[in-house]
Amino acid sequence: MDSYVLALDVGTSACHCLLTDIEGSHVGTATAPMHYYTPEGCPELAREFEPNKVITTLGELVGKVLQSSEVKPGSIAAIALTSQRQGLVFLDDRGRELYCGPNIDLRAIFEGAVIDEELGDEVYKTTGHFPSLLLAPASLLRRGRHTTSCHPFATISVLSRARSPCILWLTPKL
Repeated sequence: MDSYVLALDVGTSACHCLLTDIEGSHVGTATAPMHYYTPEGCPELAREFEPNKVITTLGELVGKVLQSSEVKPGSIAAIALTSQRQGLVFLDDRGRELYCGPNIDLRAIFEGAVIDEELGDEVYKTTGHFPSLLLAPASLLRRGRHTTSCHPFATISVLSRARSPCILWLTPKL
């Protein structure tokens, strides 16, 4: 039986599914747009995503690729998952999503500017990333300062890049 590698990408503008054979030759692809929403009562620069919609979209893409390539699910030897580098997911102590934000959620722009002004060189030297408005500390600072409908208060137990919860969400479904 042939073996295949399935690659999934939750990107800023689209979700992608790529299927290759074990040698890396292209077998099939599918793409669907990524959808965001602005939470009620939030400014227009606020963006979030619904994890269930992302998982449904990825599932549909996998189905399309497997069907069009006539590959059986049991032939998948490995799955790779990538996502927006600066996308964040905050989970509570029960694993429920408190916030699922893409790298285009700009609510923490002012907090990021404060961090950059005070610690910019140190932030870049330590993380290799800049500007801070896209990084987790700015989002956490924003969340601590603003407990409105736009950022309701709840205890954050897990802070993660967007791809890690996707793995958890997908695992029982595959």
